[in-house]
Amino acid sequence: MSSPDAGRDIDTIVALFTSEVAAVEERQTYHGTTQIRDWQVGAASNYRYSIERTGEENYLVIGRLTGNFPGGTAGLH
Repeated sequence: MSSPDAGRDIDTIVALFTSEVAAVEERQTYHGTTQIRDWQVGAASNYRYSIERTGEENYLVIGRLTGNFPGGTAGLH
């Protein structure tokens, strides 16, 4: 059985980040592109969502994630 987001292009998602990335999801911090890839293939693959880029400051991208996860919407910084 495939995950809901099995069709996602993980390489394209990971390419959005630099090696210095730090992403926090449900009180867990993922560092670097290897951990981002593992997160996208693992926990993040359980949900369907869309990403809307809403702004940018220097190298900080600000956006909104909307999907079928608990809460339905999350701010991204």
